[in-house]
Amino acid sequence: MFRPLLASLVPLALAAAASAQSAAVGDTPSYTFNSPLFNGQGVSSLANLHGKPVLVDFWGTHCGPCIGFAVPSAMKLAEEYGDDLAVLMVECQGAKPDEMASFALGQKWLGNGAMWTTERVFNLGLEGIPQSALISPEGEIILAGYTSDIHGELEDKIAELVGDARKAPAGAPKSLSKAWQELAAGRYAKALAAAQAIAGDPGHADAKAAAETVALFQKRIGAKIDRAAWQAENGYPVQALASLEKLEAGLKGGDAELATRVSGLIASTRANEKELAAAAALEKLEEKLYVEGPCEKSQKKLQELAQKFAGTKSAERAQVLAQLAASA
Repeated sequence: MFRPLLASLVPLALAAAASAQSAAVGDTPSYTFNSPLFNGQGVSSLANLHGKPVLVDFWGTHCGPCIGFAVPSAMKLAEEYGDDLAVLMVECQGAKPDEMASFALGQKWLGNGAMWTTERVFNLGLEGIPQSALISPEGEIILAGYTSDIHGELEDKIAELVGDARKAPAGAPKSLSKAWQELAAGRYAKALAAAQAIAGDPGHADAKAAAETVALFQKRIGAKIDRAAWQAENGYPVQALASLEKLEAGLKGGDAELATRVSGLIASTRANEKELAAAAALEKLEEKLYVEGPCEKSQKKLQELAQKFAGTKSAERAQVLAQLAASA
């Protein structure tokens, strides 16, 4: 894979991060966010992101190498891998959350799955930015350093992890490989059934591991349902329905409790017709806004939508975007 020469990207001074937990390769950092992430859509902790690789980029609004290279590179990865990779952007030079989001909007960095925060989730012990850390689906930091030094290795490792996510994790019994493959493919009922068949056989050598796997699968599926429920309740019903319909298909003929919860959420989300209409209209405005950048016309259209669909969560989102566009 191509590795550009980045000798000109000298790390810049960071805002103080003394209160952040220290973390290094081999550690499994934990962090619960104090404020909602911009575009987090229900993610409230690092633990919520377990199950997929996570790229954490430390950047700043006054950092030339971040703006010119590191952040655009992270956005490219976010767009390339979509839901297979979580991308968390951490602003480290003291910007307020709205300043950070407005800056990102002005740079046309939004519109993908990347999440944004000003909270220092952990401290790598480096003296400048841009910095990057790659976290495995199990939550362990497996690569960290200055982005300019590790960029090529990051790209290679992300590609490897995304491919490995479709397989059983290292150390998992071979008897459970099929179950993991079914989970990765979104066939949740089959994944649970395959693991439960082994867990229910007391004479099987992998019965205990299979029981733990069943619990892990249920936790991960439950987390997907929780996130979709949050989306439905907070102005993202279109995304919620897309996720819930995939979950419904994957759970068909399987866990009755999970399936019932999903079908109930689908029904309640579809029933809120005003919210769905507002969200669909906002989605079209967002697409133009993120591609063309903020302007007076986009601000006006967002404000008009907020007035037309007053009382909906999507209207609240439109109002926030209008304010960010005005200050970008």
